[in-house]
Amino acid sequence: AVGSAPNAEWTLPGTPCEDVLAGNLCHHPAGVAEKFPNDPGVESYLGVPLRDAGGRVTGVLAVSYDITDRTRAEEAVRRGEERLRLALAAARMGIWTLDPATGTQLRDENLNRLLGLPPVDTTQPFDEFLAHVHADDRDAVRAAFVASVTERRPLATEFRVVHPDGAVRWLRDQGDVFPGADGPRMTGACADVTERREAEDALRA
Repeated sequence: AVGSAPNAEWTLPGTPCEDVLAGNLCHHPAGVAEKFPNDPGVESYLGVPLRDAGGRVTGVLAVSYDITDRTRAEEAVRRGEERLRLALAAARMGIWTLDPATGTQLRDENLNRLLGLPPVDTTQPFDEFLAHVHADDRDAVRAAFVASVTERRPLATEFRVVHPDGAVRWLRDQGDVFPGADGPRMTGACADVTERREAEDALRA
């Protein structure tokens, strides 16, 4: 069976309308797109069978909430996030957010990869991040973050990190402090600059 409207036509099997044509009242207050994949742009649905004098179903009166535009917008956001993730990975960069009040840091998968950790998003105490910083650089990195928060100025620092396998890499960390309803927050990005640092060391040798 095929349904139609002045500006649209669609196949009924696999949609809520199919059940209504069988003579049933059909009401789905939410989740239609999940329950009926053939109606990916519909969130809620109410369908009532229309009958002739003999009781035969002759049509459907349906009211639905179309989320096509929202779905497209969400898909566009997902595609944008995926492009950003791939671009950051290609540039060997990772991003983070820090809540100074709680000392909690959110790290994306790319930053964890730069630390030699599994490439997944994590929420960890900031001290856990510092634990990956080379012991000779750790105090300077902590001081740079503290100064950025207390003085409300951009962060820019370079330091070494030690991977679980013992490999040492250089990172450049840049960030800034932004006001928020619950207090200031920091956000920034780390880039692997090991090759540049090694080239500079070679020139000085």
